[in-house]
Amino acid sequence: MTRGDAGQSWCSTADRARARPGWRRTDRVGLDGDAPILVEGCGALTAFSAGVGTTAMWFVMDAARRKQRALGRDGELYAPHWDRWAAQERQHWRRDRPRELADVILHDAGQVDAGAV
Repeated sequence: MTRGDAGQSWCSTADRARARPGWRRTDRVGLDGDAPILVEGCGALTAFSAGVGTTAMWFVMDAARRKQRALGRDGELYAPHWDRWAAQERQHWRRDRPRELADVILHDAGQVDAGAV
């Protein structure tokens, strides 16, 4: 998860739940406690975040396409790190089983599998 443009607020789901073990929001712009917050990132969906959120989503995309899109977006600067990040991601999948926590599964091809939502 990244901060994004200056002036934008950001926080982790843990911040939102007041557990506060992770990232902190900026003080530039306040967050509306009643407004939806989308927390994204390959490691964002865990049992904790699913427990404090209202809807958990999982996005499915072919590994080669994901790499192509990410490097196309972020540039070759990230290419040397890709294999290490992919290994960390696979470890997260085995440990935290984020797909099983998802209420909605979105597919790159446009298919949507809705569970509890």
